[in-house]
Amino acid sequence: MQTPGRPATLGAPAHASEPGSAAHPAPQQPVPRHHSRFADRLAERRIRHLQRGYVYRIGVATAGFGVLSAGVLMLVLPGPGLLVSAIGLGMLALEFSWAERLLLRVVARLDKAKDQTRRLLRRRSRV
Repeated sequence: MQTPGRPATLGAPAHASEPGSAAHPAPQQPVPRHHSRFADRLAERRIRHLQRGYVYRIGVATAGFGVLSAGVLMLVLPGPGLLVSAIGLGMLALEFSWAERLLLRVVARLDKAKDQTRRLLRRRSRV
């Protein structure tokens, strides 16, 4: 039986020829331990958020797009553009899976940059 408002294929089993099915598993990337905790906390908050009313969720999404837009503008104008953009992306990650994936990629890249900076500073301190 199909649930109203949901596509009929949502609960249908994946065919063996589809990517992500048992025959073609989706590639998994290793996730750092601290990144995994962040992803777990984000997923828990998203589950709680999706149980809220539509008016609240629309308000959070609208505010998220506004904060993200302000952050993007601050990349060329004076202000903390990267920080504000990350906050807006975090707000949108509660509502949209694409924003969650993008936020996790950004956090992973920031962690990589932090590690590279620490290694560089250690090398310079030895000289």
